[in-house]
Amino acid sequence: MWPVAAHTHLAAFDAMAVAGYALLVATWTIVAARTFHGSILQGTLFQKPATIAP
Repeated sequence: MWPVAAHTHLAAFDAMAVAGYALLVATWTIVAARTFHGSILQGTLFQKPATIAP
């Protein structure tokens, strides 16, 4: 049980904590997938910066 939920005895706080954690893990998954796609599949993540001719 989370501290706020234990103190107030409300299951809503447990549900909000689980939902927030699920949202955080989903965000991490999306970022990891997009980083993998940009770095490994397309090779655009670790390119050298473009040079500007003077």
